[in-house]
Amino acid sequence: LFFNEFNFIIKHRPGVQNVKADSLSRRPDYEITEEPENHVQLIKDHQVSLNVVEHLSFETLHRRFGHPGTQALKKTLPAVNGVRGTGPIQRILCEPCQLGKSTKKNIPGVSETSYDLLEVISSDTQGPFPVLAFDGTCNNVKFIDSKSNYCKMETISDREAATVLLAFKRFQARMERRTGKLIKNIRTDMGTEYMGEFVDYLEESGIVKQKGNAYSHVHPGKAERVHQSIMHKARAMLIE
Repeated sequence: LFFNEFNFIIKHRPGVQNVKADSLSRRPDYEITEEPENHVQLIKDHQVSLNVVEHLSFETLHRRFGHPGTQALKKTLPAVNGVRGTGPIQRILCEPCQLGKSTKKNIPGVSETSYDLLEVISSDTQGPFPVLAFDGTCNNVKFIDSKSNYCKMETISDREAATVLLAFKRFQARMERRTGKLIKNIRTDMGTEYMGEFVDYLEESGIVKQKGNAYSHVHPGKAERVHQSIMHKARAMLIE
C-alpha cells in the first residue's frame, strides 16, 4: 500500500548504498534498517505526465510570469507545460508595469541670467568614500562659479558645518583677491553642513544663501553635474 500510494519502484542494486525511506517519503513513522548485504534502494518515479492544460488570457499570464514583455512571453510559453494562452499575443496595457517603471519627470531647463564673476557660487559636498585619500580625508567639497564655471574642489576630513566653513573662507579669500569682486550669493542643498555657523557667517558677510529642495539632486545643479563628471572619470580609470 505504501509503494502504490507514493508511486515507488523497488530495485535491487548490490553494493550500492541505500536511500533511507524516511527521507523519501517524509513519513517519520516509517523506518528502514541498513543491512550489511543485499541493500534495497527506493527510487521515486519522476515520469509524471501532465494531462491538464490550463487556458488563460495573456493578461493573466503576463501577471503570473512576473510582468515580462511581449517578446519574452512569446519565447516563454512554448517551453512551459500545462498552460496555454487564449488568442493571439498582443501588447498589454498593464498599469502595475507603468507604475513600476515610472521615474521622476525631467525638470525643464531654465536659461539663467548672465551673472557676473562671483555673483553666484554653487556648492555641495560628497562622501564619505570607503578609501582614504593620501592626506587621510574621505570627503570633499566643491565651489563652482556660475559665470566662469570655475570649480574648486577641496578634500575635507568630515562634512561638519565648521569644516565646510573653513574651506569656503579659503575659497572666498582667494577668489575675491584675484578677481577684485565679492561673492554675493551661494547655492546649496538642505544639508546640515550648510547650516549653523555656516549660515551665521553668511549673514555677517552679507552673502545670500539660495537653498534648493531637500533630497533633490538637481539643486544645486552645477555642483551635482561636477560630481557626475568626476565619478565617470574615476570609474573609467578603475576599469582600466
